[in-house]
Amino acid sequence: MSMTQTQRAAFAAFIATTNSAHITLWCEETGVSPEPFRKLNAKVLSFLRGELRSMDNLMRFFDAFQEWRAEQHDNDTLNYAIAELCSSALYASVEALADPECDDTALLEGAIMAIYDDIAELGGDAEGLRGYYRELKGELFEVVAEKAQRPLGKNWDAWLNTVDVSLFGLEQ
Repeated sequence: MSMTQTQRAAFAAFIATTNSAHITLWCEETGVSPEPFRKLNAKVLSFLRGELRSMDNLMRFFDAFQEWRAEQHDNDTLNYAIAELCSSALYASVEALADPECDDTALLEGAIMAIYDDIAELGGDAEGLRGYYRELKGELFEVVAEKAQRPLGKNWDAWLNTVDVSLFGLEQ
């Protein structure tokens, strides 16, 4: 499916926001503050809603987020993979807003599917989660139609606030 710049940014922001509980969990496990992620995520959502209009302001938070992300140490856990997906999605949302040619949607979806494969190997309900993801993605593109431009309407915010379980089954 070909997406517009606004749809790509909203898609990536949806992944970051919906799965942000995993960032909280990861930060609790590692003793790291989630604030740079949270602040940038809030600014991205504000930018998509049209409340924040300055790309320079958004980029200041993006720079702080990149520094924070560079300090994270990876490990071979499922929660780290999900936290890294969240960070990648947040990064991709800013890149999509800044560059109309940027399209990391296939990479993000590939990461989601790889995590579902890991969940299946661990005996989890990967097929149920895949169905949940397909359902939410369909709803997203009903809310953020092909002709949608920034600012996104109140229905975007209302819909995003109804998603209270991550793509991997963690409640917000």
